[in-house]
Order: sequence, then C-alpha cells, then structure tokens
Amino acid sequence: MTLIQVDNLTKQFENEKIAVNDVSFQVNEGEFLVLVGPSGCGKTTTLRLLVGLESVSSGSIRFGERVVNEIRPRDRNVALVFQDYAVFPHMNVFENIAYGLRARGGYSRDEIQSRVNNAAKMFRIDPLLKRKPRQLSGGERQRVALARAMVRDAELYLFDEPLSNLDAQLRHEAREDIMRLHQEKQKPTVYVTHDQSEAMALGDRIAVMRLGNMEQIGTGTELYNHPVNMFVAFFIGAPSINLFDVTLEADNGDLYARAEDFRARIPDQFKDRLSDHVGQMVKMGIRPEDLHVPKKAPFEVNEDNTIEGVLNEIEPTSTGCAAYLSTETTEKDYIATFKLRLPASYLGQTIPLGINMDKVQFFDARSEKSLLYA
Repeated sequence: MTLIQVDNLTKQFENEKIAVNDVSFQVNEGEFLVLVGPSGCGKTTTLRLLVGLESVSSGSIRFGERVVNEIRPRDRNVALVFQDYAVFPHMNVFENIAYGLRARGGYSRDEIQSRVNNAAKMFRIDPLLKRKPRQLSGGERQRVALARAMVRDAELYLFDEPLSNLDAQLRHEAREDIMRLHQEKQKPTVYVTHDQSEAMALGDRIAVMRLGNMEQIGTGTELYNHPVNMFVAFFIGAPSINLFDVTLEADNGDLYARAEDFRARIPDQFKDRLSDHVGQMVKMGIRPEDLHVPKKAPFEVNEDNTIEGVLNEIEPTSTGCAAYLSTETTEKDYIATFKLRLPASYLGQTIPLGINMDKVQFFDARSEKSLLYA
C-alpha cells in the first residue's frame, strides 16, 4: 500500500536556483527509502519539503489520500531526526524525549512516562534520563533523538544524515538502532545520506539524486547491476567503476570493444542493444570486482577479455585491497582499479587481468545514458 506519494515536486528559491526539479516517487507501507547523492543534489531539500519546513513551488505531496502541501509541519504528524540531533540543552534526557508528546498533547502523565521509559530502554539510554545533553557523548545524543522519534505515533519517519557526526564504530551501532526503530514502527521511512555504502546497507530502495533531479530509483542490486546512466554507475560502488573510451567494432559476426590498451569481445547477449553503435566511440564500464588475475578468476580468461598493465599501487581496505594498474600509453596515473589480495612483491610488475565481460556496462559518450539498461 502506497502511503507517501510525491508527484512532480519542484522547489525553486528566490535566487532562481532550482533545488528540486520535477521529482516523483512513492514510499510504501513499511518501506525504507534512502535518498542518496553528492552535496547540493537536493536530497535534504526534498526531505524539508516532506516535513513542511520548505514551501512547495509546484507539484504535490500526499500522505495517503491527503494532500499536505499547505498543511503546517506540526499538523503533518512527521517524526524527524536531524543531522545535529537538535536536542534541547536546557532539558534533561527525559524531557527531550517527552517533548514531542507534550507539544502535541492528548497523552496522560503515566502514558508519557511509560513511552519515554520504553524508548530509553530500547536505545540503551535509560540510565541517562536525568542528564543534560552537555553530559552526553555524540552517540548518546543521537540515541536521544532516535528515542524522541520512537515515542511518536507518526505517519512518516524522516532522517537527515543522522550518522555523519559519528565515528565508524558508532555509525555501525547507530545503523542497528535506526533499523530497530523502523522494524518496531513499520512506517514509511525516508533517509537522507551522501554515503552510498550506508544507503546500500539500510535501504529497501535507493533513490539517486543529482542537481535536483531523480536519476534512478530501485533496490541496491538494481542500481549496481543495471544503472541507467554513467553517474549512477560511478556513484554506486566502492571503489568506483572503471570507465574506458572504446570503439565498437564488428568482426566476423562478433562485436568487440577496442580501447587504447586492449580489445575485448562483447558477449552475444549485448549485441542486439549495441549493434546500432558499431563504429562509434562509447564508454565501457568495468567494476573493480569484475577484474581478476587469470588464475583466480571465477570465469574463463583468454585474449578476448584480458587487460595488461603495471601494478603501481596497493591500497589496503576492509574487504581486501584496491590495486591500481597503469600502462605506458595512459596519460593519467592508472587505467583501472581492482579488488584483490596481492602481496607487495607484485608492485612494479606487469600483470594481466581478466575482464568479466558478462558484467560490463556501456554508455553513450554524449548523453551518458546506458546503452544496455536505460
């Protein structure tokens, strides 16, 4: 059941800057939707439009059957967790959590006491109820903000980059807290972040934004495997996708992608979608996970899917390492990154890499739209 419906939403400020441009999406009952994109893409403005902190220039926002464009924020019944937690410094933890209930009214003293105690216990801050915010750590203040959202019976739960001020360990713990809140309430949730790994970990669906526009919306797997344009392909995934200028060539019934440093045969399942672009230069994308040393590759490696270069850097990561490959013909420092555990003795050596051609992406060089999935 669709509970939140946004249609052709536009926000233009007085300086004529269009922050949100004709954006449409829906959030279903119990769904966790993440808005992700670089700074200035319009994701926070979209959130502010949902809660009513910004006025709508055009378009509509519906909560169920109710259009809420002209409804005051306090009457929309939305719970919002801010980036800076927005806890009141003169109130203790109990008073901060209870503030929303008291402001809306209709709750008895005993009910407020019960709701606050239960929320504080859920987020492990029940021993801190008498403390002031200045006596709390950043992680504890963030839990206070989550508990304040928890006690509400809101129609919609919104999060504006709530983890950006926390260190790595606290971010991991806070993700679990946010998912605990979502699972408890089972209400439509919209979460804003610029961190694509955070988006992939939390979202049932992810909406990628750029310059006020909604580029693509789908599951993390859909965005990763079937990006509709080069921006989505580059933004989703770490390390980022490798992009090559290639010319599509037909040869004895086969289709090849020819670059400066390699020539790779394109799988038959892509030929129909690429046949109209034979002779043209396009962009070919290869994710680092799809480049492998031949002996360790989980697919067949031959001269039709091999790239060769000098290994000039190995960067340790939590999942293995990011390695950088260069050739004499490249003007930049490297031609490709790939994820694989390699000993330092490989540095400076020329190595071959097999390309998993079943996973490659192709994009129009001018429009940047996918030639396979747009």
